[in-house]
Amino acid sequence: MTTQIVPVYKYNCFNLLIILVFFRVLTLAQSSVATGIYTLHHSLKPKLNPDLSIAYAAYQRGDEQTAQRAYGKVLETDKNNRDALLGLAALALRRGDNYQAQVYYQKILRLYPQDRIAQVNLINILGSYQNESQLKFLLQETIQNQNQNQNQRQIAYIYFSLGNFYAGQRRWGEAQYAFFNALNSQKNQADYAYNLAVSYEHLNKPRLALNYYQQSLKLAKRQIMINFNIQMVQKRVRSLKSLIRESN
Repeated sequence: MTTQIVPVYKYNCFNLLIILVFFRVLTLAQSSVATGIYTLHHSLKPKLNPDLSIAYAAYQRGDEQTAQRAYGKVLETDKNNRDALLGLAALALRRGDNYQAQVYYQKILRLYPQDRIAQVNLINILGSYQNESQLKFLLQETIQNQNQNQNQRQIAYIYFSLGNFYAGQRRWGEAQYAFFNALNSQKNQADYAYNLAVSYEHLNKPRLALNYYQQSLKLAKRQIMINFNIQMVQKRVRSLKSLIRESN
């Protein structure tokens, strides 16, 4: 029995709005959204404002009230601060307030039309049969414009979102390819390695699944926030080792 893709997004239907993306209009149809993992903290790393540092640290340790207050203080003096708006959107998602998260992401896109994080998350929130083409469009644009490490993280996240889309449709071969590219683009993400392992299990490749489950456990030791159960993965590793021994 395989483990499941760990969902961070568990969205229902949201019949909401049309957004502008990039240099041209990208219409997002309305439907339910695929489940997926998202480790947002890399995108929210604070820069200079001390309240951002306080908010970011609180977000990482799960102190949502402190993070909410600190991000709010940032907006009192800088109402268009991108990091604070992303942080508040992330907090809204964490507490299940998808509508409020959408409001923040739409504001970010009005201020920063090329913001990949807001674009991808709105696609995930609104959901659509067009998700695949929209994500591929963002991926192509990001790859064409990559010139720094920040772009690599964005590329990794878009691949990861694609993987979750495919997993939601049980298209495991495509999901595996997308998760592999996500991990290859950002090699320190435990969640990426975990979902890659799950996809290999669904493809009946236990040795590869075992390898990436073990890798996810190693990476998890160096991360504050992960989105899978360590004990469950350890149990799965033992089961796969036993299965592989029996098949030899």
